[in-house]
Amino acid sequence: MKIAFIKQKQVAFGGGEGYVCRLMKGCAERGHDVYLITASWTEDGFDFPVTVHTVSINRWSRRTKLFSFSKSVQQCVESEGFDCVFSLERTESQQIWRAGEGVHKVWLEHRAEFEPSWKTWFNAHNSGHRAYFEMEERCVRSTPHIIANSSMVKGYLERVYPELESEISVIHNGCDLSEFSVGERENDRKEVCRTHTLDETRPIIIFPGSGWVRKGLDPALRVLCELSDATLLVIGRDKPEKWRKRAAYLGVVDRVIFIPPTNDIVRYYRAADVALLPTWSDPFSNISLEALACGTPLVTTEYNGGCEVVKPGENGFVAKNPADIESMVLGVKNLFTMRNDPHRAKRISESVSNCSLERNLIETLKVIEKATQR
Repeated sequence: MKIAFIKQKQVAFGGGEGYVCRLMKGCAERGHDVYLITASWTEDGFDFPVTVHTVSINRWSRRTKLFSFSKSVQQCVESEGFDCVFSLERTESQQIWRAGEGVHKVWLEHRAEFEPSWKTWFNAHNSGHRAYFEMEERCVRSTPHIIANSSMVKGYLERVYPELESEISVIHNGCDLSEFSVGERENDRKEVCRTHTLDETRPIIIFPGSGWVRKGLDPALRVLCELSDATLLVIGRDKPEKWRKRAAYLGVVDRVIFIPPTNDIVRYYRAADVALLPTWSDPFSNISLEALACGTPLVTTEYNGGCEVVKPGENGFVAKNPADIESMVLGVKNLFTMRNDPHRAKRISESVSNCSLERNLIETLKVIEKATQR
């Protein structure tokens, strides 16, 4: 079977790029002919057979990028005669669309809850956002099979597009459970504490991820204000200086450590007592699975589709939204009381034992098979 995957470009540390590479490899290993349709892909090479079709794109504006890429993809699809086309972008020529970025209208709704009114007005009248609305609707209306990575996203699609005829399958993200595991938590905690001169007996909170505004670093800092003996490890790609100023204003700068993206993220997950992610909007944050798989409980919000793997009181806590500071503080404190339980980490890790990459691949392949039979 000839299966084509659509991904516009590669972004450093991109979750979408990692996902499509794993999916293409899984299809290749099962004997399918794999193709990638892209405008910009800078991988040095693949360790599996794949044919790359590089298409043109007009980068003059956000609108021209969206529409010219979709048109170029359409021309490629029509000329090649693929058996199945699987898109990770808002395009119009696929049998399957994975809504990995969620629903654009809902993303702006969530931003409006936390951003100043002038920015909300600007977003509502911005031509780029209007282009996203138009192309997303075209994508949704033209795709027979949609994969949502959370029930939350499926609900958003059904609300924004009430007459949607597409079949929506909910397939949670997968996690590499061989890499993200309980491991040697005590040794990793000692090493992290030694590296950053921390007291091992005091609570450690990890806030991982890039794009700290959207991930909810401001509410995370306000949660820290109510936890007098905890340290917050902020790990990811962003500009720390303005956040140091914010932490100083809140009086917690001496208990916040900013760490750039690291290959040792597993060690930091294991070292922490709680992972905190009060995100504004996340269709399904991979952080959710990674932290839990390492045995670290997660405190997040209902705006993160990853909350669907959280069992409150057992492996984490879910607040209504990022503004619910009081609930998040209570959740973190309750989880702190259980941090000395020697069996807790194993129980938490086992709670996501069914969330493997292989499981995600198998469920996705079922949708591909269904799409080709239709």
